[in-house]
Amino acid sequence: MRRVYEHICTIEALVAKITLVAMVTLVFSAGIARLFRNPINWAVDMSTFLFAWLDLPHFNGHPVSWRYNLKREGCF
Repeated sequence: MRRVYEHICTIEALVAKITLVAMVTLVFSAGIARLFRNPINWAVDMSTFLFAWLDLPHFNGHPVSWRYNLKREGCF
């Protein structure tokens, strides 16, 4: 059962990393596109959606950061 939990935690951390990279990429590409006077209107909205999904305690970001902090302090 412990191995299954560790695999789920690994997948959850991977999804959090991918979401964070997607947010940064969307905002950066929207800024570059706006520089060339061709704005991507949906990019900031999608980034806000991804941030809300990542940041809500019941979804992904909070449990991953909590586990990382406990591992770093040696509690796990």
